[in-house]
Amino acid sequence: MGKIPAVYEPVANRAALSFPLASVETLYGKVLLLGSFGDPSVDCRDPALGLFVSLAGGRRARIVVLEQTSRDEQAEPSPLAAALRYLGAKRVDVVEVPVSCSGQLNLGSAIPHATGVLFVGDDPQILLASLAGSVLLSTIRTRHHNGAVIAGIGAGAAILGEEVLPRPFGAANDARGQAVARKGNESKFPGLKFLPGWVVDSAYGGNRNLEGLLLSLAANPALFGLGIEAGVGVLANSTGQVTSLGGGLAMVLDGREATSDYAERRIGEIVSISGSRLYMLGDGRRFDPRDGEVHSLLAGD
Repeated sequence: MGKIPAVYEPVANRAALSFPLASVETLYGKVLLLGSFGDPSVDCRDPALGLFVSLAGGRRARIVVLEQTSRDEQAEPSPLAAALRYLGAKRVDVVEVPVSCSGQLNLGSAIPHATGVLFVGDDPQILLASLAGSVLLSTIRTRHHNGAVIAGIGAGAAILGEEVLPRPFGAANDARGQAVARKGNESKFPGLKFLPGWVVDSAYGGNRNLEGLLLSLAANPALFGLGIEAGVGVLANSTGQVTSLGGGLAMVLDGREATSDYAERRIGEIVSISGSRLYMLGDGRRFDPRDGEVHSLLAGD
């Protein structure tokens, strides 16, 4: 975990100036995804984290951090909360998500007033199961519709797409020992659909490569795949445009023109895919699915 500086600087304001998104786009529909290979790192210089605070209202931001409850360890103060306050948020509440939120009406009492909600976890399947059918999730959807920004780190980012990759987040994946791209290995489960039409791999480059995303597109060509390296943020809007923030790499897979032998293969056989398009997004570059092109925000696109 990074150390939180003791002296406040308006980092969120600088992030907003670096990426002119807050001023030129409407707030509704904003989803911010941050990559992580395991425990989320905290760096107040991260432009994506600063932009999250800025889009949530800057000095007026009221943010709720939803953290997956550890099974055995006693909860410690969240370094993310301290980082978000440092970045200028007016209020930050941390809500520990238990094994099941269903029926717990008083859980997350700060959410009805939240301008930003941040999901954090290390196992997307358990995190989704905890939120399923809960009043908490219903309230978050209402807040998002009314303008609140939704963000996720690590597994918290992975659950925001339409589908979620199967293996537990952070699990070792030895591609040499067992190829991911085998039919039957893509036993995905539905995500929260804050980013419809996308499947997100927020551990790209660490525990997984592109095989998992490619297999998802082979099974469902209507999806887009998004791979995010640790320390990289991706901002998505309601039109499906995704913009890379930070110095790392974001990968977009477009399978709309791809063909595969998925239907012909038996369970356990490797799937062949051709015709998919791969886009690499560096800092400040935006992919627009409507024209299949990468644009530079710095050039005014």
